[in-house]
Amino acid sequence: MPRLSEARPGERRRHILTSAWSCFSRNGFHATSMDDVIAATGMSSSAVSRYFRSRDDLIDAVAAEARDRGE
Repeated sequence: MPRLSEARPGERRRHILTSAWSCFSRNGFHATSMDDVIAATGMSSSAVSRYFRSRDDLIDAVAAEARDRGE
């Protein structure tokens, strides 16, 4: 199986975060499940869980990005 380039994991992580942000913006943090985010990414649940083990990890990452960008 070919290895992902170093840029590819960063792109996937960014795609997951963007999809999560969209779901959180639309439904709120409490009403958004990991299944919602996984469906929005179009990726498998195992692919998403390689980057984020839980919804709380995903929320933390989205919040950290927003904080770092000054949003």
